[in-house]
Amino acid sequence: MKKIWLILSIALLIVLCCGCEKQEETFVPVSEPIPQEELTQWDRIVQQNELKIGVPDISDSFDNQLIDAFAKELEIKVTKVVIPRDETAVEAIQNGSVDMLWGQIPATADTSTLFRLSTPYFNGTTLYLARDPQLLLEQTTVVGVLKDSAEEISVRNYYDTVYSYANQNDLLYALNSGECSVILYNKALYENLPQKSGNLHIIKEVPYELVVAFEQNNVSVCTEVEKILAKIKADGTASEICLEWYPQDFITK
Repeated sequence: MKKIWLILSIALLIVLCCGCEKQEETFVPVSEPIPQEELTQWDRIVQQNELKIGVPDISDSFDNQLIDAFAKELEIKVTKVVIPRDETAVEAIQNGSVDMLWGQIPATADTSTLFRLSTPYFNGTTLYLARDPQLLLEQTTVVGVLKDSAEEISVRNYYDTVYSYANQNDLLYALNSGECSVILYNKALYENLPQKSGNLHIIKEVPYELVVAFEQNNVSVCTEVEKILAKIKADGTASEICLEWYPQDFITK
């Protein structure tokens, strides 16, 4: 009888030991948090669960719709912060009030000096339209542009007088009424006007590209944003939005 109890005790001990070994095998250690000094700016944004995007306005527009599509791909909150188009935009990106700037930002020598720029997500052509076919563009030329457009940013550095207008119809009226000597107009939109005015002349064509802007040293945020931009371009989302606002697809491929 003693021998039987001894055998049972040994068997039970083996079972218990096997159970212990099994538990050790399935144990998953908790990973250590990333030290603060090793966090990238993107890591901090994810930890705070908020990406702040500086925009010129929050009205319904091509860029704001694109931002909304971009935000759906993220698992963190996206907040649009309205920033006027002047020196405050540079200050906001430098002091961390926003993590990036988005909205009709052209890729130019000036913007590339001030910011780190994404790869272009949109390309188009701007027409300089005038009533006088012989008009010479000078610093004193009175120029009309669409409010909060890529053209507005570019021309304010080169012309003394620049008027901005709320819509394309107001822009054309300003030229025809003589309020402006020349207006900047999207080529695709101009070509699709039902009736082009016979007294308008194209005196210059300028191709341009739109980009997203970041603080110069902010590589991590730029990299993550570019991944999502590439995704919504590749799956056709960006093109669908573009065609809601323009007669053809201007999304860069």
